[in-house]
Amino acid sequence: PGGAKRWEVVGGGAEKGGIIVREARELTSAQLPARLGTGAVIEEKALVGERLHYRKLTGEGPLEGWVSLKLKDKALVVPCTGAADVGDIPAAASVAAADAATAPAASDDAAASADEMPAPLRDTFGEARSFLQGQRAAQPAAEYRPSELAAALAAKCEAALAGLDPGDIAPAAYMVQLGELHFRGGAPVQAAATFKVVVTAATEGKVL
Repeated sequence: PGGAKRWEVVGGGAEKGGIIVREARELTSAQLPARLGTGAVIEEKALVGERLHYRKLTGEGPLEGWVSLKLKDKALVVPCTGAADVGDIPAAASVAAADAATAPAASDDAAASADEMPAPLRDTFGEARSFLQGQRAAQPAAEYRPSELAAALAAKCEAALAGLDPGDIAPAAYMVQLGELHFRGGAPVQAAATFKVVVTAATEGKVL
């Protein structure tokens, strides 16, 4: 449902690969084979005390199950922040990234727009494009693991975009790549915000 609360997994860490998921609310219920990955975004189905029944939106791990909100005094999942700023679309980031994997090649107009960009920006997004092409082939968006390299490339692309002259607009293809980098880097809220820029511009008839 559109009003369902969303949470982000912050526990587990790299050493454990995520947090424990069980089949039912009881701590004595069966533990699922896979853990819910750190950085995953989940939607609340039910909250009973300190136990959360979830449905996974993005990230690694079981699609559904029960997790604990905290372990002793350490938070395992926390409410998502920033979702209200981008509308009801964080969950759609996974769909948008999956769509990007099967999108057709850029049109001649889009390619021309990209060619007009400064060389450093073209080089940065060329590196991003090559990385994403490899990721799509080896790891479909629906099955991705958050990638530190994707996050680093997203930061590099953001820095390159910040160097544009006032009034210059980045091509839509660049923004879609940036959104997918955020998604694959484990930042679905930033991905949703980036995709929204493209959608809003298209809706308002602006050319990116």
